[in-house]
Amino acid sequence: MTLIDRIDARHYLIPLPQMLEDSTHGQMTGFEVVTCQVTDSDGASGVGYTFTCGVNGGAIHDILRREMGPAVLGRDPGLIEAIWKDLWWRFHYGGRGGPTVLALSALDMALWDLKAIRAGLPLWRLLGGYDPLVPCYAGGIDLHLSPDALVDQTHENIAKGHRAIKMKVGRARLSEDVARMEALRLSGDAFVLIGRIGEDELSLSGRMSEGRCFVTVASLEPGRDRRMIDQAGLDALEGEVDLLRHGLDASRDLLWQEDDSGQIIWANRAYFELLQSIGAEEDRLVRAGARPVPEPLAEVLAALRR
Repeated sequence: MTLIDRIDARHYLIPLPQMLEDSTHGQMTGFEVVTCQVTDSDGASGVGYTFTCGVNGGAIHDILRREMGPAVLGRDPGLIEAIWKDLWWRFHYGGRGGPTVLALSALDMALWDLKAIRAGLPLWRLLGGYDPLVPCYAGGIDLHLSPDALVDQTHENIAKGHRAIKMKVGRARLSEDVARMEALRLSGDAFVLIGRIGEDELSLSGRMSEGRCFVTVASLEPGRDRRMIDQAGLDALEGEVDLLRHGLDASRDLLWQEDDSGQIIWANRAYFELLQSIGAEEDRLVRAGARPVPEPLAEVLAALRR
């Protein structure tokens, strides 16, 4: 039977290239990363981690190294739920949050990683296998940035391909937050629209670069491809749409579009010409039967007869 042979916990402090600040954590000059490596009696290893904004990493590392590690040695690494529950209650009195839960998270992650490695599967597939891609956003910790610097950072994130961006609020004065948001709005170089076309949910994001407009059309359904369109592509697409619109309008067939309530919101020229010719010609038109009268037109004919 395979058992947990050893736990290796390590604590790292990673300096940031520039100081970050938000309204909750204040100024941050570095992030702490605490790793947990679980090795079983067959020599297989799984790794988990947690992080802090620069404080409390030592406490997390100490809990893993001195207390949680020894508590799970010799146990079956596959009984992940049982180990989590036992540790939760073992440390319950000393704290149900903070360093204790962060340490438990790192150990729990390492056990799941080990399980996936032993199964020969990537973790995302072991956990259900829906999609290897995970939507993400650029989380700017940017409360300290001036409006101009915030705009520059946003453009850099867009250039990296991010479709969603988070900015911080919470300056000493509300007017400062408003000014920062206004600077982004007025930069005019980027936009994101989310909507539905039929059954498809789509996002339409765009940016300006060197005098050209680049638009990305992406499905919100996980795993679907993204399509990048530049200004030349947009011009060509608009030309094709205009050509299609004129073709439909000139068709001799009756064409119309209804909304969900059945209200006609568009019709081609043949449709309107038929309406105009109804009057004295309606009996001949109905008797001829050469072309079926669509239901919306039948309602119009009935109304005219009344």
